Amino acid sequence: MVHLLSTKQLSPYQIQLFSQAGFSVEAMSFIEIIPQRDIPPFQPSDFYLFTSQNAFLSLIENPIYKIISSKKAFCVGEKTKKLLKNNHWNVIASFEYAHELGSYLIDQYQEASFTLFCGDRRLDTLPNIMKKNKIKFQEILTYRTLLTPIKVEKLFDGILFFSPSAVESFLQVNHFRDEHIFCIGSTTQKALPKEINSYLAKTPTIESVQECCINIFKKTKNDKK
Repeated sequence: MVHLLSTKQLSPYQIQLFSQAGFSVEAMSFIEIIPQRDIPPFQPSDFYLFTSQNAFLSLIENPIYKIISSKKAFCVGEKTKKLLKNNHWNVIASFEYAHELGSYLIDQYQEASFTLFCGDRRLDTLPNIMKKNKIKFQEILTYRTLLTPIKVEKLFDGILFFSPSAVESFLQVNHFRDEHIFCIGSTTQKALPKEINSYLAKTPTIESVQECCINIFKKTKNDKK
């Protein structure tokens, strides 16, 4: 049996999929999301930007959410898009990565104003694009990411990473041995030490990480026959 470490909690269904494929999974949370309680009042924008589910989930818990009148958004990630739509937001377009969203806004919405809801560890990609192109833009912090490193004593065949912060947290008290490393996206992969080889999911979703992981271990098994 293949033994995996997931650096975030997985749903029972996701664990079941691994189990059906002959994998055992131990999940440990290497980061904690802390919603920002004191979100200050902000100027309304034409559109709102979300690059993660955490940004929206933290915002919706805050009293200031009730005064957002226009709910027109652009976002990064299929899961973020689904979450917004389920909460009655008009998602005009969604993209897999922030740089794709930035390029689209420059091309199609140069004269509009935007508010980005984000965490304290957000990447500079989208803000830099907006500032460079002089697009009216403001950032509102809705959550903070707390690193919660855990010393891992057991040996695993593979480790699954879902954010650059989880990589940083893991490496604070651990080092890589001979595990297969799987990453949800290119920004997560770039957080790894340069000498570490890793596998990148086709799309930045948990399901794609699962598919990549299962396929790699199946191929490895077949190559040994």
